[in-house]
This record gives sequence, C-alpha cells and structure tokens, in this order.
Amino acid sequence: MGDDWLVNEEINVDIQQLKDFAEAVRRELEGNFQPNYENGLRPMLSTQAPFGSGGMQEATFFRGRHDDSRLAVKLLMDDVIRGLVSLSTAAESISAEYLDGDAMARATNDDVHNAFRGVDGQEILTGEWQQDGGGPAGGGTGAEGRA
Repeated sequence: MGDDWLVNEEINVDIQQLKDFAEAVRRELEGNFQPNYENGLRPMLSTQAPFGSGGMQEATFFRGRHDDSRLAVKLLMDDVIRGLVSLSTAAESISAEYLDGDAMARATNDDVHNAFRGVDGQEILTGEWQQDGGGPAGGGTGAEGRA
C-alpha cells in the first residue's frame, strides 16, 4: 500500500526542532507574508481592470477573464495563509504530543498509582484496586499494567 516506506522503520523526532519550525513558520506568516499580502497584493486584487466598460465585446471579455484571474489569485493566497497556519499549528501540536507521549512512555505503574494520591497523602482510589487486582469489577482494568 502507500505506507510501505514506513514498514519496520524507526521514526525519530527532535521535539525542539519541530517546535522551532512551527515558530519559524508562524513568524514568517505574521512578520512577512501577511503584511506584504495586506499592503501589496490585496489592494491590487481589489482593483478592477480599467477597460471593458465601454461596450466593446473583446474588452468586456478580457475584463471578465481578468476578474476571474484576480479571484483565482485571491483564493490561492487565502489557501496559502490557511496552509501556513495549519502547518505551524500541526508542527506545534505534534511536538507537544511527542513531548507528552515521551513522558507517558517513561511512566511506571508506581508513577500512575502515585498520581491518584490526594492532598496530604490521602488515597483517592479505594482499596478495591489493590485487593482484586483491577478496577471496581475486578477485571484487571485498573491502573496496573498500564503506563
């Protein structure tokens, strides 16, 4: 299938570089792309061609094509902005997910159990979890074995 290149491959992610990439894309978008678009390209896209309103059919035709092209460029630029925002957001969320995922992968059963301790060391989980080796129904679905 299409994902054959991932079979038996280890994927290593440098979380900080991914986060830096997300920040760089965001800075580029906010600092360069959007201001240039708003102050340069957008005003040009809102200006209609100075021909075609005099009644000559050819000029009217080309004005229509010009308007179609302006709309196409505007839609393209809107898609570019959405794409850059999505790319930055995705890279940021993936880096956050890997950061959390690595922390969860390192968690031990004791870490999970200790996370359920209340203030002043008071137990939050009832004794059922330790007595019957699982959740309230005793089916082994408690915190043990999961980390």
